[in-house]
Amino acid sequence: MRASSVVLSLVLLATVSASGFVLYRQRNALVVAAARTDDLDRAVALQTTALRGKDGEIATLKASVAKLDVERAAQAKALAELTELQKDRDATKARADQLAKLVEQFRKLIDAGKLHVEVRHGHLVLVLPNDVLFDEGKTALKPDGVAALAEIAATLKTVKDRQFQVVGHTDSAPIKTKEFPSNWELSSARALAVVKLLVEQGVGPSMLAATGRGEWEPMASNLSPVTRAKNRRIEIVLEQPIADLAKLPQLKM
Repeated sequence: MRASSVVLSLVLLATVSASGFVLYRQRNALVVAAARTDDLDRAVALQTTALRGKDGEIATLKASVAKLDVERAAQAKALAELTELQKDRDATKARADQLAKLVEQFRKLIDAGKLHVEVRHGHLVLVLPNDVLFDEGKTALKPDGVAALAEIAATLKTVKDRQFQVVGHTDSAPIKTKEFPSNWELSSARALAVVKLLVEQGVGPSMLAATGRGEWEPMASNLSPVTRAKNRRIEIVLEQPIADLAKLPQLKM
């Protein structure tokens, strides 16, 4: 064998050995890289799982916060309603106290039988028997009627921001005169006479209105003189309804 052939073989052998070593190192590097990739994949999977858990916790917290917001809004609404209700109750009590005091100022007339006070359909009603005020078929006020209305006027003119409707009523006995063709005219004329007297006594005209109901709103039957007398009356109605006045014992007369 020639020396040159031997040298060439040695060179080829060294080259092959070197290449195999390089391949071996590269293979090992690839194995290590793959292992690291697997480790990274597992770490990413763990992080993803953890993040998903955090997302669930965040969603739960958001739902809790939303529920708390709803409850807080409901509580705020309930508190506002309670505050408004308390204001209404205070205002109602103030009005009731004011009107109870008003009724007490009529005590003298009530005890004398010249005035009856009641609550009807949430309205305060002052009822004056017609026989105290007028003679039969007449519209001129009698002295006792003038005195009673003067006492009533002294109280009514102290009342602020209220309207009073003066309503005339008759019994069912027909009347047909030149002056009063029917009980409508008679009851209206009597109501107007009361209004004029109240104004003369200092009650503001803007507080008063007059109307006649004739025989069409009886308090009792018209079968006897006693019951017919109950139907002949003048009523002074406080226009603003006060629903809770019926609870006041002073007004149950």
